[in-house]
Amino acid sequence: MLRVTSLLLALLFVLLPGSGWAYFPEERWSPESPLLAPRVVIALVCRNSAHSLPLFLGAVERLNYPKDRLALW
Repeated sequence: MLRVTSLLLALLFVLLPGSGWAYFPEERWSPESPLLAPRVVIALVCRNSAHSLPLFLGAVERLNYPKDRLALW
């Protein structure tokens, strides 16, 4: 019984990916530079809120963040 248990544990250790592995290949390599600010996507969920859009978009415009690293969706 001990031999079967140790064999199963060894098999699980071999089959399960390690912590450094990623599921998709593009997750293994990051093209982002460590010197650049991260890319940020701001998703606007706005239905029946036309009155607050100028305030929100003005706040986004005044952010102290590189505009080429921001995306509005």
